Amino acid sequence: MAIDAPLFDAPMRKLRWGRHRISEFLWLLQQYELSNPVKQKHNGTEIIVEREKSPPDELALVLGDAIHNLRATLDLLAAELVRRNGGSVKGVYFPFAASASELDEQIRSKKFHRAGEAAVQQVRRLAPYRGGNEALRGLHDLDIMDKHQLIIPAFQGFRMVNFRLKGPSGEMVGDASGPGDGISISATPDDTLTWDSLQFTVVFGKGVPPVFLQKPVVNTLESLANLVELVVESFRACLTDNANEDSTNPNERSGEQKDQ
Repeated sequence: MAIDAPLFDAPMRKLRWGRHRISEFLWLLQQYELSNPVKQKHNGTEIIVEREKSPPDELALVLGDAIHNLRATLDLLAAELVRRNGGSVKGVYFPFAASASELDEQIRSKKFHRAGEAAVQQVRRLAPYRGGNEALRGLHDLDIMDKHQLIIPAFQGFRMVNFRLKGPSGEMVGDASGPGDGISISATPDDTLTWDSLQFTVVFGKGVPPVFLQKPVVNTLESLANLVELVVESFRACLTDNANEDSTNPNERSGEQKDQ
């Protein structure tokens, strides 16, 4: 006997895989930091620490995978909503629109109307269009962008943790922060500079939806994963409320059907 999968099992699995990819992105970034990808040189009265080594190619690839899995979660959600409503899932996708006025057209063209009126009303409340829920619509745009070009994270800056500057005049200890390509620290030619670790900040660069421009990649991905989960849960609540309505006043509903 076939056993029904839990409600939204497939979308939640895809979401968990998206979160796994986000963790992988963070791990790759941390490995890059541990590789000490900088060089230092004396330049008169300062020591300049410059980023020398490029990040691994996998960083952009995993970023694209994370985005795609978060976006694909919504298509799996749409398909399950339609399936549970007894409709065909052929051609079904989660609808996104360029504006509020175009959403209903997208709901029909993406066959989302097969999910039933309660689901349609919920997607309208979510406002997945420009000028509505910008982050939700932006996730869709990022996924499209990654199909045509790699989304290369931009290095906004880095922090030198617990540096030690030693020389004839003594030792200076502290942290230092600077732009993505270099940090300058005042020093004499006889000073030596060491540090415990480096921490890089990577952000979304040019070409991405404005809502994500210059935003930290890891924090943004985690925020998008949370948003997608909230979307899934909103439809779970929608189905539960609808089921409760269907289970109330059965005699009254029966009479209504006879009158029709």
